[in-house]
Amino acid sequence: MYNPYAQNPYDQPFQQEQGGKKKWTKGDWLVKVIIPISVPLLAALIAAGYFATKPAPTIQVLSHSYTGSMIRDNDGARFDLTLNQVNENQSGDFTASAVINGCPSTVQVVGSWSQQ
Repeated sequence: MYNPYAQNPYDQPFQQEQGGKKKWTKGDWLVKVIIPISVPLLAALIAAGYFATKPAPTIQVLSHSYTGSMIRDNDGARFDLTLNQVNENQSGDFTASAVINGCPSTVQVVGSWSQQ
């Protein structure tokens, strides 16, 4: 028979510590501590792994020879330029035998340079 005043057997009374505070259950620890800490930490680790494995941009290696023109910075004069036997290192510095306006020369570029 149904008794509306009977205690539901599925209701569990709160476990109480001294002082009247409720003890945390395993579910409380999971929801209040473990998930809020582990989810952002996991996201940060995934992001760090993505950026650590992403290839860095590289300097395009020069071809063995180049023909074109160059402009002198101080006065803007333009010269015909042919580079042969280009030898480039990993930093982008290079040496080459060159012909500038028909005159044989040697070119060494160290540090930054720009192509126009």
